Amino acid sequence: MAKKKGGKKRHPETSDVQKTKPDTAAPAPDEAEPTQPDDGGGEDGGGESEASASPPPAKSAAPPVPPAAGPKPLPPGAPWLKPFIFFDKWWTWFEERLLVVVVIGLMAVMAAWVLLKGLQEPVTSESKAGMVLRAVVGVIALGPTVWVLTKRLGWSESQRRFAAVAGIVAGAGAAPLWRSWGVEYFGHMLNWLQEGSSLTMLGQLRGVSTRLTVLLAMIGASLAAAGGKHINIDAFLRFIPKKLKLPSFVTASIATVAVCFVAAWGFFENISINNFGAQRDWTWQKKIEHVEHHVSQDLFLWRQQMKFDLEALPVVVGGGKWDDETRMNGRQWNEFVEKSGYRDYFTKEEVDAILAPPSGLDGSRIPMVIVPDGSPRGLLVFTMNLTFPFGLVILGIRFLLRMLLVLGGREELDPDVEFLEHQDEQPAKSEKEASS
Repeated sequence: MAKKKGGKKRHPETSDVQKTKPDTAAPAPDEAEPTQPDDGGGEDGGGESEASASPPPAKSAAPPVPPAAGPKPLPPGAPWLKPFIFFDKWWTWFEERLLVVVVIGLMAVMAAWVLLKGLQEPVTSESKAGMVLRAVVGVIALGPTVWVLTKRLGWSESQRRFAAVAGIVAGAGAAPLWRSWGVEYFGHMLNWLQEGSSLTMLGQLRGVSTRLTVLLAMIGASLAAAGGKHINIDAFLRFIPKKLKLPSFVTASIATVAVCFVAAWGFFENISINNFGAQRDWTWQKKIEHVEHHVSQDLFLWRQQMKFDLEALPVVVGGGKWDDETRMNGRQWNEFVEKSGYRDYFTKEEVDAILAPPSGLDGSRIPMVIVPDGSPRGLLVFTMNLTFPFGLVILGIRFLLRMLLVLGGREELDPDVEFLEHQDEQPAKSEKEASS
């Protein structure tokens, strides 16, 4: 018969008869077991006897699982930091999304340049780009298509793989069969993008990719500066006393901000003189006004060219030419000039000089904007060059903002402190798990 758990210890010399007697002594307060709830049977209700009751299962005393290590919440910082914290969050949010747009645009421009350049190569050309591009298009078109189609048909995995490989081989092998197809079509499309669209003002497809690359670098540098991840020489800060680190950081930050602002003005002044025709002896206010006036003119012409692009797009996609003689005549051009707002940005003499003469009202005109004092080709390249001084100003503001956040207690002086703390937490966590 099972002994009752929690009873008093018996002397080893106790007789067997005494062992079989139930222990009627009350258990000690610290050894008493919690009473089981009565099922309603009472003493005569058929409940289980005290001697035959099985002991409750022992609960394993497992150590508590420590919470997963995560990044520490940022301290609130000083009250005067609130507008700076808001600006930092908002600007970072904007730059992250602008970065995505620039990366997608850069990939699209480079892919369009390579694809159209290869597909428009004549058959008589010695270049193999047309054949290679058509093979790539065939592989991309047939391989995934066969894979998805066979899945809907309920084929097995091995059958789908074999069919997809066969589709890839067929797509690459069929390239010579349609080598001559689309040469003229893609030639017209590339000619429009390069010579008769708003991309012409940006330096064609290659110029657009160059400017987007510069913009991508500037945005990346700004985001790195915001998180303190920019390239710097921190050996000095590692070996100086701790009480001198903050003054050294402030001094270096102020020097960096000054260099960024001075370099930005140097770039701007050089662009205003060499690209926009400003005079060296002009005051800085006059140089800024001069550049602002020319940039507003360039952006106006770009907006007008976008109207022509929207009209030319269905024509080019349908296989026509963007510079077809029937698309615009002199009378339509004069009407466009008068209604588009040329006279708000240029002088009367400049606008009258680009109007079609009475004898040429019925003659054909190229559906593209005309610049009174030059060619539209590469017109916005000078404006895009302002990315350099603008980017340096943003970098200077980022360094200044980070210095203020550090001084206000919002951020750590060393951006790697948080990472190092997490690294130190990992061995401690492993020791706790091993001991448990």
